[in-house]
Amino acid sequence: MTGFTWTDEDKRRLLAIKDDLSLVSTASACQLLIADGWRNTYMMGLLPLRPFGLGIRIVGRARTCRYLFRRAPGQGPDPEARRISPEIVAIESIEEGDIFCVDALGVPTSGIIGDILSARLEGCRRR
Repeated sequence: MTGFTWTDEDKRRLLAIKDDLSLVSTASACQLLIADGWRNTYMMGLLPLRPFGLGIRIVGRARTCRYLFRRAPGQGPDPEARRISPEIVAIESIEEGDIFCVDALGVPTSGIIGDILSARLEGCRRR
């Protein structure tokens, strides 16, 4: 997992442009990124834990996680290794205002974080 330190200065910079960013469409943002050499900067099929409503945009620091198929069928995870797995570390480091985005290689029927980790994310809003 790539480390990135989110500084107070980074938070101030986001707050300074947050309202302006909320006016930019996803298509426009993607085109600007492509023009700057950043391709494939999106995840397909993302759905919110709860609907925001038509036309509502959210702006925040994206915390991304991509699940890969790496475990053979019937082979359970090691409980100790699970405590320090990248997704657990990411979820535990989420702050209020962050947006947690999970990609399961485009498989919309994947059950990837489950009820317990979803509840942890809900708790992040109340910290």
